[in-house]
Amino acid sequence: MSLFQNIILGIIKVVEVLMDLEIALIVIRAIFSWFPGIPFPRILRVVWILTEPVLRPLRRLVSPWKTGGIDLSPIIAIFLIWAIKVVFLDPIKLSLIYGGGL
Repeated sequence: MSLFQNIILGIIKVVEVLMDLEIALIVIRAIFSWFPGIPFPRILRVVWILTEPVLRPLRRLVSPWKTGGIDLSPIIAIFLIWAIKVVFLDPIKLSLIYGGGL
């Protein structure tokens, strides 16, 4: 495998780790949203800051008011992140590993 292929695989791996981290943060945020009376520790503010740019546009498309008060944006975000990994990143990765190039 060439140096270029290794660099591309490394970049893809970093992107996958960041996507997995975003999914974990979305799950944490969703779980804590079930307990609105609990005072939020500082770490949850960081979780909110890191997940809001992903969830806000989805919330505009699928407003909780349209879905009976249930915020579906975390589920949609997790599905979209997963779909991006499966549809775009996995084929590139497999092509580099087994196909020999892009």
